[in-house]
Amino acid sequence: MTAAVEREDLAGCVQNIGWQNWQCTRRSGQVQIGIVGRSLSLEALRVQV
Repeated sequence: MTAAVEREDLAGCVQNIGWQNWQCTRRSGQVQIGIVGRSLSLEALRVQV
C-alpha cells in the first residue's frame, strides 16, 4: 500500500531556546527548521503528516 502526502508540518526544538513554531512544507516542498548562525543544536524534531 502506498500513500501520497500532500504536506508535512515540522517543528524543531533548539538548544537553550526551546520549541520553534510549526512550519508547513505544502507550498514549496522545503522548510527550514532551527536557528541559523548561532551554533546551537537541533535537539528534537516533530513531524505531523
